[in-house]
Amino acid sequence: MIYDETLCRKIKEGSGTDEEKLEVLRYDGSYLQYCTNATYEMKRVAVEQNGYAIKYVRNPSLELVEIAVKQSATYAGMIKKPTREQIETMLEIAPEAVRYIEDGVTEADWIRCIKKDTRLIRYIPRRCLTTEICTLVGESDYTRIKNIPESMIDEDMAFKFVTKSGLALQYLPEDVSDDIKILAISNNAEAAKFVKDINDLDKLMVCVNNNEKVIQYLNPTLLRRVAKKYRDDYLNRKFDC
Repeated sequence: MIYDETLCRKIKEGSGTDEEKLEVLRYDGSYLQYCTNATYEMKRVAVEQNGYAIKYVRNPSLELVEIAVKQSATYAGMIKKPTREQIETMLEIAPEAVRYIEDGVTEADWIRCIKKDTRLIRYIPRRCLTTEICTLVGESDYTRIKNIPESMIDEDMAFKFVTKSGLALQYLPEDVSDDIKILAISNNAEAAKFVKDINDLDKLMVCVNNNEKVIQYLNPTLLRRVAKKYRDDYLNRKFDC
């Protein structure tokens, strides 16, 4: 449609025939806000042209909800007090919509959406953040552990994370136990570069002996300790002989 300033002004002033309104809505769906007693066709045309127009539809049908949210998950936030059916529809189309829906979203909704998109852990309300969700996210994508509050990561959760991926260690609290650090290194030698210090040097030596690649990832301090341990062990064996 070619922009008709006069016709657009006419609709904005609250006048115009149904056909004229439809013509303008095909150009810019946001003009729906000026269309009193809009027909369903007007609403559909408006939302198809611009999903944002859903904001001006009271109690939108599932069809209109689908049209809007398929354009952008952000439009889910334009629907005030959505019904359970509308919420289910929006989350099925776009899991990211969960972060924009203002009313009616449950913990179960968050879990379902996070299973589909672990990035959503960044937006979940703290009241909905549970051990189950944190564990699910960390095991699915270790890079998302950075979005989990450290206070929620206990030894059991940390164990599950490094069991899935040794590289999860880089996102865990620094004060995790030596057992967690050793397990991480055992699963992935590169995890050693995320270990600042370790008390149980004997267990670290086992890792080094099992996989010499661990050496190249140790920081200078640990490397010196390992080298000294090798030297001491060698000298002890020599003199024992």
